[in-house]
Amino acid sequence: MSDADLTILGRLKRRCMQEPWVPIGGVATVGALLAATLQMRRGNLVSANHLLRIRVATQGLTVTAMLLGSYLALDKKRKESAQEAAAENIPGKQDPAVPAEKPEWEKRLDKKMARAERERQRREAASSNSS
Repeated sequence: MSDADLTILGRLKRRCMQEPWVPIGGVATVGALLAATLQMRRGNLVSANHLLRIRVATQGLTVTAMLLGSYLALDKKRKESAQEAAAENIPGKQDPAVPAEKPEWEKRLDKKMARAERERQRREAASSNSS
């Protein structure tokens, strides 16, 4: 952690660089709210109502940007972790999206089950032909 990250302004600057849409959305939301308040004080209720609707929309977009940024950061972290695990060849620390290879006993069991299913189908076909 660098010295700039220890200060509040340093952390704020770093977060704004990582997710620029969140502060833009926050400023737009506050701007719409202040403009709506100004219009209400002037008695222009139609314009104030329109600006409040804009505020709700910008607030929704800001929350969406926050959620999308969090999702992308977690996805990036998960992919990096999976790549590191693959590079280190650590068993048990695999990407959950990639299915693990079945153990040998499970493969043999699958073959036996498939063979038994084929035998059952063959018997059913033979019994239906004899009827």
